Amino acid sequence: MIPGIAAQQALLALPETPLLLAVGHDSSPFLTVYDAASETKLTLAGGNPASSGLGVAISPNGRWLAVAHGTSPRVTVYDTEDWSKVSLSGGLPAGSANAVAFSPDSTQLVVGHATFPYVTIYPTDTWTKRANPSIPLGSQIFSIAFSPDGSKVVLGHTASPYFSMYNPSTWGKLSNPVLGPAGQPNGIAFSPDGALLAFAHATTPFLTVLRTSDWSLVTLAGGDPPAAGNAVCFGLDGETLYVAHDTSPFLTRYDTSDWSKRAAMAGGSPAGIGRGVAVSPDGTVLAVVHSTTPFLTRYRLSDETKLANPTGGLPPNTSRSVAWG
Repeated sequence: MIPGIAAQQALLALPETPLLLAVGHDSSPFLTVYDAASETKLTLAGGNPASSGLGVAISPNGRWLAVAHGTSPRVTVYDTEDWSKVSLSGGLPAGSANAVAFSPDSTQLVVGHATFPYVTIYPTDTWTKRANPSIPLGSQIFSIAFSPDGSKVVLGHTASPYFSMYNPSTWGKLSNPVLGPAGQPNGIAFSPDGALLAFAHATTPFLTVLRTSDWSLVTLAGGDPPAAGNAVCFGLDGETLYVAHDTSPFLTRYDTSDWSKRAAMAGGSPAGIGRGVAVSPDGTVLAVVHSTTPFLTRYRLSDETKLANPTGGLPPNTSRSVAWG
């Protein structure tokens, strides 16, 4: 779905820092970060997050890594140049943090959490909390996604209409489309060209996809995922949509040209409930994190085979979130 030139631009925009794969998980150290080339685990000089890594994000420029977690300070940010922790000023998120996302230009970090005002925003040049949106949200946030052009940020929350959209340059609230997910979105993703907005959610039909040109609903010719959707992402070319979900096969993928379901990955399904899914910035590897050992499964997309477990070792327990950068 992305024109060839746009795909080339996406590759040219990859950060100059080493490619990273980050996994948030339940038991200590709560975050595992791999050098994707060597597959070694990196040492976090600033120390571990305070509790389970419920959400993880790496800024598009590769400079920052953020982790959402349940206990104070509820969000931890690392400078990837030396893995020191960044000092945040102006206030911390008011409750357990569930999701984090960076803007496409890496100038903002957005944290979604359980307590009013439900969203906390930090400019990355000062790391000083900015003022809350003038029109506040009304319920706990579990997922966040920016449009590729940075003109919209979508926040998925527990109360109907289950998502809200803002203009991140002003944090003015945008009008919601009439249609949307049927329940709490656990994962949100825009297609690389911004033409589609996908929600993985907790109630049937478990996946909702909208066309952003007119906010019409996409009909899933292949049928719905079999159970609650926990995470969603598009391939780099936009031709495949991946949904991580409860119950076998734990990962469902759609051909976005006709919305048929594609066959299961040639290497087999993940080993347990799919909690997070992400495609590497170069589009060659799919990472799925899940509830049972090995907790992280990587697929080489050229032939859909499972890659061997990282030489540096696996995450130690149930994995909750995953990000490349």
